[in-house]
Amino acid sequence: MSDLTQRQKNEIEYHQQNLENLLKKKWLLDEAVLRPHARRWWNAYWQMYTFLLNMDLQGKKILVPGCGLGQDTLKLAKLKGEVYGFDISPEIIAAAKNIAQQQNCTMDLQIMPAEHLTYPDNYFDIVLIVDILHHVDIPLALREIQRVCKPDAIILMNEVYSHSWTERVRNAKWVTQRLYPWLQRTIYQSAFAYITKDERKLHEKDIQEIQSIFSKITSKEYYYFIIKRLIPDNWHIINMIDRVLLILLHPIAYLLAGRILMLGKVKK
Repeated sequence: MSDLTQRQKNEIEYHQQNLENLLKKKWLLDEAVLRPHARRWWNAYWQMYTFLLNMDLQGKKILVPGCGLGQDTLKLAKLKGEVYGFDISPEIIAAAKNIAQQQNCTMDLQIMPAEHLTYPDNYFDIVLIVDILHHVDIPLALREIQRVCKPDAIILMNEVYSHSWTERVRNAKWVTQRLYPWLQRTIYQSAFAYITKDERKLHEKDIQEIQSIFSKITSKEYYYFIIKRLIPDNWHIINMIDRVLLILLHPIAYLLAGRILMLGKVKK
């Protein structure tokens, strides 16, 4: 890869320095989310897989941008999809290939930035976007995703989000200097938080831009009012209450939420 931006170089450096910590993540090989019963309707990640389990993935070409170590490429391969993933970090892709081999999963994993894809036009049936757009140049990445999608391809996006008004509170000095260090230990239950130097949460204008590549949006849901802000996501009862609250406050959920889950068809 040549002519990388400083932001892209920072991403590569971060993953070089933190690969060992990332490999310790317990969720990587957890397949509970693939079980069709006992769905966690209050959890955005589980709901994303509820959508996927209701699709016929067998033989479909599925792209996972910013696939990382393979949290989703592994699961999609076990759902019989023809899986493709890429990441900007050579170290991450090398580790992901090794994990896939250990799990006897076949997939195509490549090194590339989201802003310049090497896949042909009109190639993918499904694109699964999970926590990657807030790391990249959004307009360039969207253009490339739209280009490589087949007409009427399905896009399923699950991204961290914060309305610009909410973000002002989050960036206040008393939050960043006093509250956030405690929250990091509580939410991530570790001194290591997977947060890179240049990333920022998507805001409402980003969502408007992302929606422009959809011809039809069949589901748009907001999650996490206090979850992953003040409370970890493994407190299930509070998770349920949090989800119900955002459902009841649907007209203003976009002001309060910390994550967005969106499903629809690409515009070509």
